Amino acid sequence: MLRSCLFSWRIAFLLAAILALQLSMNSARAAEDMNKYPHIKAGDTIQILMEHPAFKGFGQHLLTRDGDVSNLSLPISRIHSLLPYHGSVDVDTVLAGLNHMVDDAAAGKTIFYDFYSEQQKRSDPTKASTGLFFFRGELGAPFAVVCPGGGKGGLFLFLDGL
Repeated sequence: MLRSCLFSWRIAFLLAAILALQLSMNSARAAEDMNKYPHIKAGDTIQILMEHPAFKGFGQHLLTRDGDVSNLSLPISRIHSLLPYHGSVDVDTVLAGLNHMVDDAAAGKTIFYDFYSEQQKRSDPTKASTGLFFFRGELGAPFAVVCPGGGKGGLFLFLDGL
């Protein structure tokens, strides 16, 4: 009987050690993901945003002004200054939307879909600035497709789509 109890205790101890190791590894992976995809802060610049690893390959689509590098040093906290016709751009709301995408990317979820292949974009450069940012909602819940557009100079994702 004593041997049986000791054997059971050893098995329980071994299982607890394995579980602790697994939790430790999961925690380390989560910390690594947070370092790989850190949250965007109000003091971060537009350049940091556009070059953020969560947006690799499509960060330039966060703003609709292709090739415009004049505002790269502007902090996100002053994003409203790019929208002279809009008086109520809430930085916390903008950051919440951006960080939602960062978290989805860190979880391995696709957050941007290209409409066209690289070959199609090369043969028709007007197709280069297209794509779809995907904000996941609850499974089975109603959804909306938001299509920013209109050709206005101050129009971009932060206000119209995010």
